[in-house]
Amino acid sequence: MEGRPAVDAEVTIDNVRSVDGTTPQPISDDVRPPILPASQAAMTAATILVAFSIASSVYFPVGGVAISVLGIAMSLASWTPQRPWLAIGLLGIHGLLFIACYLRTI
Repeated sequence: MEGRPAVDAEVTIDNVRSVDGTTPQPISDDVRPPILPASQAAMTAATILVAFSIASSVYFPVGGVAISVLGIAMSLASWTPQRPWLAIGLLGIHGLLFIACYLRTI
């Protein structure tokens, strides 16, 4: 191939440099990314909205539908790798409350 220089060095993880010139470090299994403050706030909001959704389903089912939809949105926003089961649980609770409020509205 004309115009291309011959490559003598083998490319391995040991001799690869990143753009800024440092050697990339492997990520170990015990290192987890921190929970983002927005995600943590969304999880707290989704937990608080469970109480309001239950109260709304008893006294004002139309408002319970709206609150449950907001709780579903907050549950989806709170999805993190550290606490996936809590987010899935909150999503399920808000989904069931949404169905209950919707059926009471009809």
